[in-house]
Amino acid sequence: KPERESLDLLNPAKLSGQGESTRSMDILPEDSAADLSAKDPAPPVAQDAASKYKVLTMGVVQAQLGMIMFNLGLNWGFTSIGDQVGTLLPSAFLGVPDSDEDPPYSYAVGVTIALGTMFVLGVLATRAEPALNVVGATVEKLTKGSFTKNMLIYSVCFGVGTGM
Repeated sequence: KPERESLDLLNPAKLSGQGESTRSMDILPEDSAADLSAKDPAPPVAQDAASKYKVLTMGVVQAQLGMIMFNLGLNWGFTSIGDQVGTLLPSAFLGVPDSDEDPPYSYAVGVTIALGTMFVLGVLATRAEPALNVVGATVEKLTKGSFTKNMLIYSVCFGVGTGM
């Protein structure tokens, strides 16, 4: 209401005492008030619904294309890197059939390097998982701090690293 009263103070008819007007359009020139009412007609309901379905369809198509590109990158990028590492890591301690060179490490040291690498990768991949932080915060809240978020996160990290 105070805003309307301040707008009414700008009305020349109100200032001159000729009468009171409560219309907000009274502060605009007459041709501007006519322009405002004619410019933006409401869109038809069917057109509005069709545009919403068009936006939804475009969103679904974009999400599908994103998942396809992610899957291609995963299969062609990370899988090939994993295959190469999985092939080359044991060659550090096992003899390669087509090579006359001896492995750089003994069997015990090589197995330790391979298991240590797998453990570290498992711990780091689990630690980077954002959903685990949310679960940890929820568990800490539900147990009123007796089981902390870090206890949950690092126990899961250790379990995944050991399982690798």
